Amino acid sequence: MKKNDKMFNEFDIDLETADRIAKEYPSLSDSARERMFNMTINKMNITNTANEEDIDSVHGVEKYNRPRWIKFAGMAAAFAIVAGAIGGESYLLHKMKNTDPNPSSSVTDVTTTSALTTNVTTTVAVAETTKENNKFSVTKEELIEKANDNNSMKYFDKFSAEYTVLLNEPREFHTEPETRTGKVYLDEVEMTASGTEANFVNDNLIKRSLFAVKDGQEVTGDEYWAETDYVNGGYKFLETPIRNYDTKPFTDNTIISKIPIGRNIAIDVNAPDNWEITGERTENGRKIVSISGVQKGDNNYEGVYREYTYTGEIDAATGITISYDVCDSAGNKSYSIKMTNYKFDDDAVVFKSASDIISEIKNGGFTKLGSDERNAEEIYTGSWICGRAIIEISYESEGLYQAKVSWSSSAAAHVIWDYPLTLDNGKLVCNGNGKKTFVEFKEGETEATETVEYTDGSAEFIINGDHLSWNNFNEHDADNMIFEKNSEAY
Repeated sequence: MKKNDKMFNEFDIDLETADRIAKEYPSLSDSARERMFNMTINKMNITNTANEEDIDSVHGVEKYNRPRWIKFAGMAAAFAIVAGAIGGESYLLHKMKNTDPNPSSSVTDVTTTSALTTNVTTTVAVAETTKENNKFSVTKEELIEKANDNNSMKYFDKFSAEYTVLLNEPREFHTEPETRTGKVYLDEVEMTASGTEANFVNDNLIKRSLFAVKDGQEVTGDEYWAETDYVNGGYKFLETPIRNYDTKPFTDNTIISKIPIGRNIAIDVNAPDNWEITGERTENGRKIVSISGVQKGDNNYEGVYREYTYTGEIDAATGITISYDVCDSAGNKSYSIKMTNYKFDDDAVVFKSASDIISEIKNGGFTKLGSDERNAEEIYTGSWICGRAIIEISYESEGLYQAKVSWSSSAAAHVIWDYPLTLDNGKLVCNGNGKKTFVEFKEGETEATETVEYTDGSAEFIINGDHLSWNNFNEHDADNMIFEKNSEAY
C-alpha cells in the first residue's frame, strides 16, 4: 500500500459524522466560490509583490519555512470539508430514495441542466397522456367504422339472441310501461331470418309478432289481443285475437337489418363528441365495450326537444349493440333494450327456422293484408282519424295517391308528413321520398315556423276491413294505432 493511500484511509468517516460536518461547513454557492477565488488571486499578487520586495531589500537572512505537518493538517481539514459535503449529500439522497413513493424511479434520472429537466418533464407528461387516451383496447374510431360498415359478413355470418325491450315513457293514449320479449336468428350466408316477439302491459299479452325471410321474401304476421282505447286511454282486450300477415320482397343486402333493436343504435356516428368509451369487459369470450353519452331527441307528442342521457354496451368485434338504456332528466329509465344468450357464427342457435315461421303464419288463421277486393280508390281515399292524428288520402291518377298526415302535439305545434304513394299489391306505398315538417307557432309571432326534418321518408298504408294502418318506417310513430274513417268529413 502506498504511503499516501494509507494516510488518506485514516480519514474514513461514518455518515453521521459526515452529516454533522456538512451542516457545519455547507457547500459554497457559485458567487461565494468566485469571491474566494478573486481573494486568493489578489492575495497571491500581494504575496508575490512582497517576495519581490524582500528579494530586493533583504540580504543574508535565511528564509523561514513552515513545518511540513502544517500542510498535511491543512490538507486533512480540506479533505474533511469535502468528505462532509459528499457524505452529507449521499446520506440525503439515500434518505430520499428510501422515502420515494415510486420505487421504480431513480434519482440518477434527475439532471441539473434546465433544458434537460424540461425535456424529461415533457416526456413524462406525454407518456401519461398517451396512457390515459389508450386506457381501453378499443377506440371510438374503430366502433364508428364498424357502425358505418353494412357488410356484416366481414364480422360474422350467423347470429342469434334473446332480447327484452322496456318502454317506460308515457305515450299518447298509453301511460303504463310496456315490455317486449323475443328471439331472433339471422343467417347472412343463406340470407334467411326468423324471429318472434310478444308485447305485454302489466303482464297481459297485447300482441304477438312473427317474421321470416326466405327466398327473397319477407313475411310478417301480427296477432292482436288488445287494441287502443281512444276514449279512455290504455287498451281494450279482445275476446278473439285479430291475425294479419303481409308479404313483400326483401330488398336489403344484409340480413342484419332485421335485428330487432338495431345493429348500432347506441353508436352516434354523426356526433362522436357526444359519447365516450367508459369501460370494457369480457363476456363469453367476447370483448364488450361500455359507452355513455347525451343525445338530443324530439317528442312528437309534446312538440318539444330535449336532451337525454344514455348508456350502451357494444360487441367490440362486430359493432352490434348488446344493451341500450335511456334515462330522462330525473334519472329514471325511460327506454331500455337488452340482448342475452347472444351467439355468433357456428354457435348461433336456430330456435325456429324461417320455413317453420312461414308455415305457422299461413296455417294459423292469419288474414293477408291488402286482400280486400273492393276498388282501391273507394276504400283508401278520404279522411282517417286516430286520436290527434289525421290522415288525408287523395287519388291523383291511375295507381298514384297522395297522403298527408297531420299530428297535433299541442295547441301551438304539430307535425306533417307528406307521402306520394303508389298502389302495390293492395297497399299504398311510399319508397324513400316522404317529407316530415315540424310546424310551430311561437309566442308573439303570427306566422308559423316550419322546419323540414327529412325528405327521404318511407311508409305504407294498409286497409284491414274498415280500418287503416299507417306504418311509418322512419320513427314508427303509429305502431299499434288503428285509424277509422271519418264519415263526417264527407
